[in-house]
Amino acid sequence: MGHPEPDGPHYETEAHARHRDEPAPNGRFAVQGSLDLHLITENAGAAAEESGDCRPSDGLERVILQEKSVPRGSSMIIYRATNRITGKIYIGKTVRHLYHAKARHRQRAMRRDLYGSDSYFYAAIRKHGWSAFDWTIIDQGENDTELQALERAWIAQTGSYRDRSIGYNMTPGGDGGAGRKLSPEQIAGISLRSSGKGNPGWGKFGKAHPAYGHIKSPEVRAAISRAHKGKKVSSETRAKLSATRVAMFAEQRRETLRRQEEERCARRAAQAAKKAAGGFKGEKARASKVTDQQRAEICRRRAAGESYSAIARDVSLKLTGVRAVVLHWGPLNGYPFLRVVAASNHRAKLTDKDRMTIISRYNDGEAIAALASAFNVITAALTVAAAGTACRQPAMLKASADMNLADLKAIQSRAQDLVQAKVDQKLDNAA
Repeated sequence: MGHPEPDGPHYETEAHARHRDEPAPNGRFAVQGSLDLHLITENAGAAAEESGDCRPSDGLERVILQEKSVPRGSSMIIYRATNRITGKIYIGKTVRHLYHAKARHRQRAMRRDLYGSDSYFYAAIRKHGWSAFDWTIIDQGENDTELQALERAWIAQTGSYRDRSIGYNMTPGGDGGAGRKLSPEQIAGISLRSSGKGNPGWGKFGKAHPAYGHIKSPEVRAAISRAHKGKKVSSETRAKLSATRVAMFAEQRRETLRRQEEERCARRAAQAAKKAAGGFKGEKARASKVTDQQRAEICRRRAAGESYSAIARDVSLKLTGVRAVVLHWGPLNGYPFLRVVAASNHRAKLTDKDRMTIISRYNDGEAIAALASAFNVITAALTVAAAGTACRQPAMLKASADMNLADLKAIQSRAQDLVQAKVDQKLDNAA
């Protein structure tokens, strides 16, 4: 890594003078001791800011760094990781030992799901494997300030930041990205990668959310309260914040509604299928209070317009039991549920047969609005009714052996489409 000594004035520090004639273990003259490396780093800032190049433009790069022989287990070190496959390098620093730095890099590279680390260096570790890198201690400092200056100097000298074909460093070094200004293109790219499903918190609900169960202490709450006291936000700022928040969470809200509808539909279908297969009749189950003939009679009386209370007086069931027979047992055994208001002659506008007809015509390409007009119901009621029928109907059809498994799956798929249409309509109305 050494360079020939340049011609012209040489910026020599006390450390250079003290060790000028001491050869390094590798036969080259080593730069040791406390280096006044601000001669390199401070004057190189302006040129590097404009050109993206860490090399100073005023000749101060003439201070040539040499690798040092540092005892194993030393702290406050500069290290180099070399990819044996590509030859690219990474320059890093640590105030601790090398094995601590290696452990940190390996953990962050391999646990991308936990740390979200997408640096060039970590991507190379995941691509080529941990064993493809050689680790070498190349320098040592006496304090953190000197260590930062050394790292900046080594990165500038090796070109591991300015040239992607040479190294993996993503900053000029020192204190990392502090003070670094990103271009509008970089900011837009970061925003795009971190939005939607690229957000580490995307899709995490309940116990899976990182903040689940976290309770702030009274001291922290008081500090937050003090920080916000006296602040006044203009109406324009409030409007911008509101628009940003709506845009940020609209997609997530849509996903939540869709997931909840799918879960409800799946629970209903699973429970109906289990009941149809006799899954609730265990070895220790008590004898039923009513027979299937009595259940059929209950469904017929309810369909004829009798109230739940009138039916309950004639059977050994309470109101809840009578309602359960009508709502759950009836549709599974050939007695479709017809919603009745008390003892009046009111009936639901759509029977189960109508709902199945709606599903069939919708699958054939007929629009929801046209179907609503044909059956004299509003669009929202038609969508909800059809989706609810599709959730209940597969188990009933399975019990009657009129359809095979493929047909049942097809109906469930159509039900999910109707649920999604319902969710989309809710969001459009809210907007």
